[in-house]
Amino acid sequence: MQTSHFAVRVLGLKAAQCSAPAPRHHLTPQNAASPAFKALRQGRCLQGRAVQPRSTRNKPVAYTKATLASTMELPTWEELSDLAVGTSTGQRISEQQALRAQGGGLPHTDAKLRLFGHSEDEVRLTLYRDHAAWCPYCQKVWMMIEEKQIPCKIEKINMRSYGDKPDWFLQKVPSGLLPVIELDNKMITESLVIMQILEAEFPDRPMIPSDPRSLDRVNNLLQLE
Repeated sequence: MQTSHFAVRVLGLKAAQCSAPAPRHHLTPQNAASPAFKALRQGRCLQGRAVQPRSTRNKPVAYTKATLASTMELPTWEELSDLAVGTSTGQRISEQQALRAQGGGLPHTDAKLRLFGHSEDEVRLTLYRDHAAWCPYCQKVWMMIEEKQIPCKIEKINMRSYGDKPDWFLQKVPSGLLPVIELDNKMITESLVIMQILEAEFPDRPMIPSDPRSLDRVNNLLQLE
């Protein structure tokens, strides 16, 4: 008969709780046939005190939750949140969340406003991108906006694999494709077209080379995708 070290340790713990001798780490024919080992396998103690089986295999989720709740006291979500915020990492996260709400902070997928030191009244651009920051076409437009520090608002739209797109977005963009920018109330699609327009409208911090030879190389590389 073979058993794992984990099982033997669990059985050893049960034996200690019942004041019975703990089985050895390596199972042998001698201790496998011992009364202590048989009693533990049957979920009882040598003194006759019942031991409730702890296995929740093949039990409903509700049964498992009830069993856990009856054996340990779990902290509430509010208590866990307070503990997390109290750490240095939690404090940094809270600071970044506060900055994001004002259009500042580090680049983050949760950001809905990026100002780069400008006022919200100066924002001409809205970027429509996917919720999960998964779409590579949205990502390259997003990176260009960050590198050029263009003030913008961000709206998150479902990709078709995530769910339905909102009707108001389909009224603006019947194809539903992402990414899309709205610049001065004009809707523009196709990531490469968007990047060219951003470069022309916001020439500070240039991202595309101006000399013909380098520009040809850029266009050749862009065609590889």
